[in-house]
Amino acid sequence: MRFASRRVWLAPILLLAAFVVRVIGLDAQSFWYDEGYSVMFVRHSLGHVVGQAGPLELNTPLYYVVLFVWTRLAGDSEFSARLVSVFAGLLTVALVAPLASRIAGRPAGLWALAFIAVWPVNVAVSQEARMYALVTLLAFASCVALVTRCLREDARPVDWVVWAGLCIAAFSAHVLAAFIIAAQVVVILARLLASHWRARRAGVSGIWRVFRIPVLAISAIALITGVWTLWLLSFRAAYGTSFSDPLDLSQTLMRSAASLVLPRNLPESLIPHAVALTSVIVLGLLMIASPQAHAVMVVSLIGLIGIAAFCALTGKYAARYSAIVAPLLVAGMGVTFGGATSRRARLALPAGLVCLTLAALGMWAWRADPLYANEDFRGAAAFVRAQARPDERVVLVSGHFAPVFAYYYGDTGWIAVPDDPVLDISHVLDYDLAAPYLNRELAGASGAWLLEWQQDVIDPTHIVAELLRRQAQGRAYQEIAGFHNLRLRHFRFAQPYQPMPSPVPLQSRVDADAGPARGLGALGCHVFDSPRAGDATLEVACFWTLARFSGLPLDTRVSLRLVNSAGAWVAQSDQYLAAPYGLPNATVDKSLAAFYVMEIPPDLPAGPYTLQAVPYTRAGPEETLEIAPRVYTPARIAPGAR
Repeated sequence: MRFASRRVWLAPILLLAAFVVRVIGLDAQSFWYDEGYSVMFVRHSLGHVVGQAGPLELNTPLYYVVLFVWTRLAGDSEFSARLVSVFAGLLTVALVAPLASRIAGRPAGLWALAFIAVWPVNVAVSQEARMYALVTLLAFASCVALVTRCLREDARPVDWVVWAGLCIAAFSAHVLAAFIIAAQVVVILARLLASHWRARRAGVSGIWRVFRIPVLAISAIALITGVWTLWLLSFRAAYGTSFSDPLDLSQTLMRSAASLVLPRNLPESLIPHAVALTSVIVLGLLMIASPQAHAVMVVSLIGLIGIAAFCALTGKYAARYSAIVAPLLVAGMGVTFGGATSRRARLALPAGLVCLTLAALGMWAWRADPLYANEDFRGAAAFVRAQARPDERVVLVSGHFAPVFAYYYGDTGWIAVPDDPVLDISHVLDYDLAAPYLNRELAGASGAWLLEWQQDVIDPTHIVAELLRRQAQGRAYQEIAGFHNLRLRHFRFAQPYQPMPSPVPLQSRVDADAGPARGLGALGCHVFDSPRAGDATLEVACFWTLARFSGLPLDTRVSLRLVNSAGAWVAQSDQYLAAPYGLPNATVDKSLAAFYVMEIPPDLPAGPYTLQAVPYTRAGPEETLEIAPRVYTPARIAPGAR
């Protein structure tokens, strides 16, 4: 205590350090997708912001309301938009000290303040124009109110009103706050039941009157959040990013625990170390003989397990979700070192300083590691704006990232394919969906810039790139690197864009009796331009259907056979059925399109032929197994040029 009392100036110094750490380099990186979506979303009216957060995101709108007001006052530049999270993160830092001090005295508060100032995951969410810093602040503030005020013997009704208000505010910032609220309710009910049991043993009557205010507060929270949840669930059926394939619970729990230490997804080699550190802190809290410390531990564990279970059940996991629990972990770390410093300063002080240094180094390593850099939408937009010709267009795949691209590029000169406002994993591109987009928006264009992000979810067979390549007709496209996780390609067309037939004219016959059912169906094939005698290749597109959870092997192939009028094979080419991503364990029905270039003998005479497409897998070293109907498509070799 003497150490702390002589250094009261440490608290403002640490708060200043926390602010500096969060504000330096705030606009150094481009917005990533979610940040761009936030800023573009709040450019709409306040009514749109409040009413559409639920249908579009299955989420609550408080953050967007705050950002709406803030950007009207301070603008929506990268620096300005992220300042909302900076202030929320700084308030979270300020609240950690009172909680740790309440449990184990002022040294614990100073240790907790020092750790949270440079704790990587809290710094990360404090530098994003997203709601995670705000929900972390409100959820943690409710825990502080519970531990420092409501769990005291002399708690007043106003304390419970404040706690309930903070819980509702946290839920209105993000639905995942429900797990922190539920964990706190468990702590309260356990305390009430313990008090009731002790009162019965002591023969005290009227104990239920003490329960009225807490029960009313819990009931108010349950009523408001319950009605809100039912309203949000009414939009779930139409929400495109509800993944139907659940995740492994144990693995998700380990990743969630590891994300309490470092932001975003950790390399596999670091996960055990991060989980071990989290476990040590929790055990340290368990060894402290304090009801408040145990309350913090219970809320941390239940909240973390609840969030991990939710992610595993829905199949949608993000490392940022764990940030909601992180301040509780850091408060527990401060309590552990604060108590140890008071008893054995010679050992605890160096150990604490080593951990604090490691946290600072972890923050520095995260910010310096390219693995954790944002996608550079800013750089890609600037490059295309400087290089694109007036009669070229930018094609965005998947089109759901249009808001962040439009933030940097402007509202014209690009098309989103498909034009969904948020990612919709059931809206997988096929020819009949992609071709009309391109025909409508690229008519007369001399070229196109294809910018892809998360394209394998929406365009697993790369149909858009193939259609643009066909317009180039043999011209090599240019691929531009350097925009971190974004793929940018430039296609110069051989002539002004020529509309493609839509729907594709399929003149195929499908032999429905060939091959056992494996979830793969055939729609047909189409030979684009009839080659001339003497040409070396024939280009064909085939269209397949894939049922969900069909589990086709990644090396599923198709045998292309060119047969003459006498029934003899004159050419054969075996190729992969489609892009591998679209084949294994698809969670939604998919339409697969694949473009094949088949070599043909240069001395093949002109005349009519039949192209056979036979999908198969390998049943052994020398055996194959047909897995879908055969497709028969007429093909013609035109006479050679004179």
